[in-house]
Amino acid sequence: MIVGGVIAFSILAAIDLVILFFMLRYVRRKNASQAWPETVGIISVGHISLNYDSNDNSIYIANFAFTYKVPGSVLTGNFQIKNMMRSQGFAARAIADHPVGTTLSVRYNPEKPQEYFTEFDNISVEFWIYFIFFFLLLIIFSYIFFLYH
Repeated sequence: MIVGGVIAFSILAAIDLVILFFMLRYVRRKNASQAWPETVGIISVGHISLNYDSNDNSIYIANFAFTYKVPGSVLTGNFQIKNMMRSQGFAARAIADHPVGTTLSVRYNPEKPQEYFTEFDNISVEFWIYFIFFFLLLIIFSYIFFLYH
């Protein structure tokens, strides 16, 4: 029983550490991008995609493509706008709010101009929820495990 508890605790801790690693890596890159040159991107495509989660529930996501200029070339990028409601109405509003031709702020890495961040790049709410969920499981499991052993 103790060995099983230690294994379960280790798995939850490992999942949380992996999620935390990717979150911190993203935040560090995003913070570093504040020193990168900024340019204007222009939305060239906006469409809604329909995906399904593991429970076969519909997920509607607003997908965008844009172009941005850096010294010597024009590059393309993309971003998504999604929310926890995953509704078609939300995705349709996002497309309507950002029609083709709309400008956006793009910061690009001067050493690798194809690496960029837009004003829409943020850690998704779902990522935070996963982290908090596994962290709470870890705390609850630890409390129960150490309370009874």
